[in-house]
Amino acid sequence: MNQTMHTRSLFLSQISTLHPIIYLVLFVAMMIEGDAVIFTSFFLVHAGIFEFYRTVIALFSGAIIGDLLWYFVGHTSEPTNRFSLWFLNLSERLTSKFDNHIKERTFHTIFLSKFTYGLHHLLLLRAGTLHIDFKKIIKTDLIATTVWIFIIGFLGYASGASFALIRHRIQYFEIGFLAILIIFVIGGEIVSKLIRKYL
Repeated sequence: MNQTMHTRSLFLSQISTLHPIIYLVLFVAMMIEGDAVIFTSFFLVHAGIFEFYRTVIALFSGAIIGDLLWYFVGHTSEPTNRFSLWFLNLSERLTSKFDNHIKERTFHTIFLSKFTYGLHHLLLLRAGTLHIDFKKIIKTDLIATTVWIFIIGFLGYASGASFALIRHRIQYFEIGFLAILIIFVIGGEIVSKLIRKYL
């Protein structure tokens, strides 16, 4: 990160002092939320705050392990208490209409769900509940995750490159980044609603 960005950054300049903890944070965050984490990470890769290879490893491994955990929760869960019964019933109500898609068009469904907020992990949970073959799930998820990270990562990196052209007009790095992230999230929500129609 250059000197201009250092002087105009509120706190991002301090992130570089958190290595390798920051990559552990990315790893864990990918188990919960994906699109915004990937976009932000590659935006900061372009800014020179994150290291490319460590970022890719943290994002990819976090996404895969997180997805498999959600699958196995569905595969092994039994309604042993009120909470687990409520949770399994809730996930069934939200995703049972996709059962045929999960069974017959596994890759298509898993891949598109990567771009839909709040649905992907529930579909993996449902896939586990339906006992979809694990080998099929892992093969599908490896390919889908690779393509997904590439697409969102490219958007994040390209946004970082575009921001670099105008950052001299913005007093604080974080303000410009936050504006770009909000635009990405709004755009992602629109895309998410469109994709749900094709699942």
